Amino acid sequence: MHWIGQGLQLEVLKKQTEWLMGLPGGFKPNPNLAEFIGNAILDLIYIWNYMTTAFIQIQRVIITNLAFFGVIGSTIQVALIHDVLFVCSSHIFILYTAVAWIYNYIVKMLRTLINLFNGEKFNVMRNRVDSNAFSLQEFYLGVLIVALIIFLMPTLAMFYFLAFIKLVISVLGLQICLLIAQIVLLNFPFHLFMFVQNNIYILPNSINIEPQPGNQNHMRMIPVPSDKGSLFKKLGQEFKKILKVSSPGNVIKSIIWGENLLQIMRNLLKTLERQEVNKRDLASDVAASSPASPAPDSSDVQSSPPASGHSERIALDPSSDASKNLEQFNFIKELFQIAFC
Repeated sequence: MHWIGQGLQLEVLKKQTEWLMGLPGGFKPNPNLAEFIGNAILDLIYIWNYMTTAFIQIQRVIITNLAFFGVIGSTIQVALIHDVLFVCSSHIFILYTAVAWIYNYIVKMLRTLINLFNGEKFNVMRNRVDSNAFSLQEFYLGVLIVALIIFLMPTLAMFYFLAFIKLVISVLGLQICLLIAQIVLLNFPFHLFMFVQNNIYILPNSINIEPQPGNQNHMRMIPVPSDKGSLFKKLGQEFKKILKVSSPGNVIKSIIWGENLLQIMRNLLKTLERQEVNKRDLASDVAASSPASPAPDSSDVQSSPPASGHSERIALDPSSDASKNLEQFNFIKELFQIAFC
């Protein structure tokens, strides 16, 4: 933990912050604001480095305990690595959240001032932009606020884009890769794929009925090999959910408007968690909807005909079509019960 945190702090964030507090690329930021933001970042880095140094004495015990959970399964190890990475970079996320919130608030303020100069304001009740008549004092106040934003916004944007975006995107990208690895381990049909490789007719599929050559009165059924693409349908659905939540368009839009990128990870985890909850709810609904068979009455037991096999047969006229259809239905029902029970 100390080694990972030290690499993220000293190699990337600390050097980048010290560079931005000077004259980065010949650009002269606001000295007071740059010094305030830079010192706040460096102070938190030193505090976090001091806290994680205490874990050096027990880091072997921590690693041994984390490795012990690998006995449960590889998905547990991947999930633990995901959590350890999040804990080691939590101080970076705290700093990024604070800077991103200020940047997003200033961008929204700038949008409001643009509406002010256009004689418009945002109607909160109707959720739309309506025209409005502003006084001269309100325009003067808007000019003063715009002047402050113009002079202070570049310095804040410099820290936001150059010090945090690349680092946060790299950490979140690594977390998404670990999450994808966990999804692959959970949803990849390893055993079923091996069975299909050895026996291409193990999965149910359609059949072709063709007349037998040389004898048109006889037909032959030719089974169609299993479709291997259907094995990865579940895995493809999971990847579509990940791409929908963490698409490059959503990431770029969040970066430009100052929205917190941690919300993308939160939405992704909620999407996967909601799917597991829906599975459990569906299983409980199926179990609740299946009625329990009532205890048979003694009179019903004596009058009811004996059951043969796993299905009950109704006595009908053997010569009727309904009897023949019922016999075929009972036969198919017994086959399904033998195959799936």
